[in-house]
Amino acid sequence: MARALEPLRRPLSPGPELDPLDPRLAAVVDAAERRQFREAADRAEALFAEGVYDVQAVSIYLYQAFAEGGLGALGELFATAEALAGDNLGALSPARRREERLDRRLGWLFDTVNDALEYHVLKNTPDWARWREGVGPDAFAEALARGEALGGRLRAGGFKAGEAGLGRLLTRLQPLAPVLAPPPAPAPPPAAAQAPAAAVASPAAHATLEPSRHRVELVASDKFVELLCKLRAFEALVERKNYQKAALVGDDLLQTLDDFDPRAYFPELFAGFSALFSEHVDQLAPHWGDRDTITWKALAQFYRVDLKGFVGG
Repeated sequence: MARALEPLRRPLSPGPELDPLDPRLAAVVDAAERRQFREAADRAEALFAEGVYDVQAVSIYLYQAFAEGGLGALGELFATAEALAGDNLGALSPARRREERLDRRLGWLFDTVNDALEYHVLKNTPDWARWREGVGPDAFAEALARGEALGGRLRAGGFKAGEAGLGRLLTRLQPLAPVLAPPPAPAPPPAAAQAPAAAVASPAAHATLEPSRHRVELVASDKFVELLCKLRAFEALVERKNYQKAALVGDDLLQTLDDFDPRAYFPELFAGFSALFSEHVDQLAPHWGDRDTITWKALAQFYRVDLKGFVGG
């Protein structure tokens, strides 16, 4: 269950200010440095209960809220950051150089979320599957809109590091929208009353047999989703002129394309072929011995120049 962020958006009152060496605050920072963010967030919650809203503890807590809630928590995360940089800014501690500290910690927060997404999306980890589960395109678009609104708040408040980190994160997020689109609804079967039984053919029979350029809908595997994210990552890195990272992603993409097997990316597209092939392989196999005959070569020419006529002839 994701951490509750709504309490940090309520009007907050300034509380006690802890010494940087206070063991309660040090325990939060130490746990985060060990990447034990769950423990760090638990300790941060204990500070919030005492009315202590230390900037470092708050930013660590926000990251753990993302780690637990994934893409579904982004809208709340952005709204909470906007409240902290706005109406609740005065409740944050330490008071000395408060805006500068918050700016740095927001930059850290968004870059850390960005790095986590980069790793888990490219590796297609179970965490990435969990982070996107149940998040539809409408909710995702709303979260991005909140991110844009937060960017305006940070820009107006002079939070340059936070704004830059947020910009990098939004660049990472935008290409993920197609991943969250729901699959198209299956077409209803034709009614018997509308056509004679002889006219009801398999879906393959209705597909065009003439090569052309068409926009089609395909059910893709997670492997294709990973490829799509890598392509978007390459584009984003080049736009940001981060050529070292772009070179690494580009090299990986070239190797992927050299070994491209469409069956791994669109398995449902080839499912019918594979099933029929395996079912009738005993009847097909004897004909492969005819590859060098004039009949086979003539059929091959016919097949290449007129697929529709080849099938119907």
